[in-house]
Amino acid sequence: MSEESYGERMRRLRLALGLSQPEVARLAGCSVMAISLWERGKRQGNSTEAAALPRRIIQLLEKRLKRRLARVALDADGLARSQLPNGVAREPLVPPPEKRRRGRPKKVQA
Repeated sequence: MSEESYGERMRRLRLALGLSQPEVARLAGCSVMAISLWERGKRQGNSTEAAALPRRIIQLLEKRLKRRLARVALDADGLARSQLPNGVAREPLVPPPEKRRRGRPKKVQA
């Protein structure tokens, strides 16, 4: 199995997230043409400097995809959108802590 190029990986992640090239370009702060050239294999990251942009874009897209997958996993259990199963109350499991007052404590008269 051959290794995926930067462009192939960027395209796969972009499509998995349902994003367009202009949306990815806006996220990354680069031109749409740069995204297009990378995805079509017209640009190569032969040096560390040349590969910095696609690596950063891939990191951004992977992070977004991980967050989306985590949200989907929570949604499957009905937790992400606060959809509680029947019979489960919307009250905290632990009572909230007492509010602390600022300033001097009140004097208790005996």
